[in-house]
Amino acid sequence: MNLRRLGAAIGPVAGLVAVYAVFALFGPSSFSTAANLETIARQTAIVGAAALGATLVIVAGGIDLSIGSIVACGTVVVAGLLAAGVPPFLAAAGGVAAGLLFGAINGLLVTRLRVGPFIVTLGTLLVIRGLAKGLAHEQKIDAPMTWLGDLLAQLSPERRWLLLPPGVWMVIVLAVGVACLLRLSTFGRSAVATGSNEEAARLSGIPVNAIKLGPELAGGGQGDAALDRRKSVQAKLKEAEVRREKRRGYKLREELTQAGLEDVEPWQFNLAFAVAAVIGTLFSLFVLKLNILVSLILVPVVLGLGLPRFVLRYLIKRRLAEFIRLFADAIDVIVRGVKAGLPVPECIAVIGREMPDPVGKEFRLISEGTRLGMALDECMDRAVDRTPTPELRFFSIVLVVQRQTGGNLAETLGKLSDVLRGRKRMRDKVQAMSSEAKASAMIIGALPPAVCLLLSLVAPEYIGLLFTTRTGNIAIGGGLLWMGTGVLVMGRMISFEM
Repeated sequence: MNLRRLGAAIGPVAGLVAVYAVFALFGPSSFSTAANLETIARQTAIVGAAALGATLVIVAGGIDLSIGSIVACGTVVVAGLLAAGVPPFLAAAGGVAAGLLFGAINGLLVTRLRVGPFIVTLGTLLVIRGLAKGLAHEQKIDAPMTWLGDLLAQLSPERRWLLLPPGVWMVIVLAVGVACLLRLSTFGRSAVATGSNEEAARLSGIPVNAIKLGPELAGGGQGDAALDRRKSVQAKLKEAEVRREKRRGYKLREELTQAGLEDVEPWQFNLAFAVAAVIGTLFSLFVLKLNILVSLILVPVVLGLGLPRFVLRYLIKRRLAEFIRLFADAIDVIVRGVKAGLPVPECIAVIGREMPDPVGKEFRLISEGTRLGMALDECMDRAVDRTPTPELRFFSIVLVVQRQTGGNLAETLGKLSDVLRGRKRMRDKVQAMSSEAKASAMIIGALPPAVCLLLSLVAPEYIGLLFTTRTGNIAIGGGLLWMGTGVLVMGRMISFEM
C-alpha cells in the first residue's frame, strides 16, 4: 500500500483523533473523562447506524436526503407500538419494517421511473416527515420503559465490564458487517462498480437496478440474450486479468527483456555489478581509506545490490516511455488498415516493418508468433509480459474480446487511440506543471554532494575528517540516511500516477 492509499485509509480516523486531541487540550477537563466518552458514543450510535445505510446508498452511486425522516418515522412507529402494548421485540421489528418499506419506495421510484435520487428523496423527505408528525399527532409519545431503552442507556456500575452500552456495540458490529459486505461480497463489489460507472457496470452484466434497489428485491427478469453476451465479455476480461495476475513477480530475465537487454544473460548482468562492487570496495579501502565497516558492508551493498536495481528500473522506465509515445500511432495504423479491408495480422505485420523500436519490435514478435501457429491470446500475453504498460494491456483485452465476441474493431480501436492520446496529453501536462518542483528537488538533492566535492578540492584536510574518523563516518551515515529520506519524500511529492 503506497503512502497515498494509506493516507486515504487512515485519514478519517486521524482527523477524528486530531479533533478529539484539540478539544481534550483546550476544552474543559471533563471532556476526556470516561463518562463523557461514553456519552459521545451513545449520542453517535443512532447517527452512526443511519450513516452506515447512507454509505451503502452513496457507494452505489445514489443519495438519500430522506434518511433523517426515515429514522424519525421509524422511531415514531416503535414508540407508538410500545405505547399500544406491543412487545418490545415486535415493536423494534415494526420500526425496521417501516424503514425497509420507505427504502423500497425510494428504490422503486429511482430504478423503475428513472427519476434522479436527489429529486425522489427530497420529495419523500417531506412526505415521510409529514407522516411521522401525523402518526404522533405532532405530540410527544410517552412509551413505557423497556429493554430497548436500556440499549443506549448509561452503564450501571454492575455493567461497567461492557465498557460501552450494548447499542454502541451493536453499531460497531453492524459497521464491521457493512465493511465486509462491501469488500468481500459479490454484492459489495457490484455496488462499488455501479457507483463508479453505472453504464459500464450495466454493460458488464451487473443488475444495476437490483443493486440500487437492494438485495431483498434482487433477481428475476435478468436472463436475456444481451445479458448472456455481456457476461461472456466479462468472463473474457476476468480471464485475461487472471492470466496477468498469475505471471506477476517478474524474474531477472524478464526484467532484462523489459529493459531491452534480452541479449544479456542474467549471470552476465550479475557478474558485471559484482565486479563493480569488488572494485568499489578496494577503491574505498585503499584509495579513499574509508572505515572498514563502510568499505566492506555499505559499498558492496550499494554497488552490488542497489545500483543494479536502479539501472534496470531506469532502462525499463525509459523503454516503456518510448513505447507509450509511439503506441497510439501504431493503433491508428491498425484502424486505417481494418477500414481498408486488411486483416488484423497483416496490420500487425505492417507495424512491425514500418514502426521504430520498441513498438516495431514488439509487433514483429507478435506477427512471428501468429505465423508459427501460436494463438493471438498467447502472443498478446507474452507482449504484455515484455512491455507491461496499461496501454498495451488495454489493446490486448480489446483484441481478445473482439476475437471472441465480434464487433466493430475499427471503431473500438479508434476510441482506444483517443483515450491513449488523452492520457498522453494529461501526462505531458502534469510533467510540465511539475517540472519546477522536480528541478528544485534535483538542485536541493545535489547541493550536499556538490559542496562536499568543492571542499575536497579547496580544503581536503578539513573535509577529510569525515572519512578518516569514526565520528565523521557516523556523520556521513546519518547524512546519507536523512538525504535519502528527503529525496524519497520529495520524489513522492512530485510523482503523479496516471
